[in-house]
Amino acid sequence: MTPNSSQDHSVESLHRPLFLWSLPFTFLYFSLPIISKMFGATAFEIGGLFTVFTVTTLVLRPIVGWMLDRFGRKIFFVVALLIYTLAMCVFAFADSLNWLYAARFIQGIGSAFLWAAVNTIVADLTPSGERGGAMGQVTATTTQGGLIGILPQLSQCSFFQMILAGRLLS
Repeated sequence: MTPNSSQDHSVESLHRPLFLWSLPFTFLYFSLPIISKMFGATAFEIGGLFTVFTVTTLVLRPIVGWMLDRFGRKIFFVVALLIYTLAMCVFAFADSLNWLYAARFIQGIGSAFLWAAVNTIVADLTPSGERGGAMGQVTATTTQGGLIGILPQLSQCSFFQMILAGRLLS
């Protein structure tokens, strides 16, 4: 086994957790404005949900990058997944627009940790001539997860809407 083949395996070991991590996100981005509207949000407030995430990520990424150089990469990847778990729990139990804002803020923190760590891990473990392909594989993995993840979620929405429609018609 050559050093590059073990390094390639290390980069590929990111694929499964990133695939699983990405399953809820296409549906989340689709449903976030709908759920916000159900809580009475204005268009400005719905836009704010996307802005909070972006600004949080933008502010934290340089700080996280600095910390990655001092404390290593793996811990930030693991912590990012834990932060995202917390964000998903807050989304799941959110009963107001304020809780959606809190979830998006937490998600922004997770994003700063996750993508700084993932990109650095891939860059560290991939030969320079193969980094573009490795980064592309990470993007493809997360996109596939999002596309596959939305199918059961939309099916559930359709199923529950049919049940609700049946109850209303009875």
